[in-house]
Amino acid sequence: MTGGGVPSLVRRGDLAAGALFAGLGMGVCVRAMTLTIGSAHDPQPGFFPLIGGILLVALATLLIVQAFGGGRGAPGEAAGDSLRPPAVLVTGLAIYAALLEWAGYPVMTALMALLALRVLGTRWAPGIVVSVALAVGSYLLFVKLGVPLPLGQIFGG
Repeated sequence: MTGGGVPSLVRRGDLAAGALFAGLGMGVCVRAMTLTIGSAHDPQPGFFPLIGGILLVALATLLIVQAFGGGRGAPGEAAGDSLRPPAVLVTGLAIYAALLEWAGYPVMTALMALLALRVLGTRWAPGIVVSVALAVGSYLLFVKLGVPLPLGQIFGG
């Protein structure tokens, strides 16, 4: 045990990140429930935010569980290096949110997906193909469901 009462095997960064994202996911769920939810066959404005919030809480819970003994970092991995990928992704998400209306959903989603895939170690060519397919496919799905997404100035939206 360390002086703080937390076992020394606990990965404090993962624990803190898990708690932060669990709280954020719960906030998204609470906010989504102030909107009309609908159903899978008739999704309303709160449906996808609620699903996203639930998924965020579930993934954050897994991170918290791993912080208490599972999922060790690679041997020789420096402590500072383990914070770089999440920091890159959080920065990317902030830029995504800031530029979404201007650049549009297809462009920003493709770029964000490519960033996430690159952080995970995917090579450029497959990353670009998957990112574009994800952006176009999800855009078409949302259009089919009647969910308006910003096209941005690039596409005349």
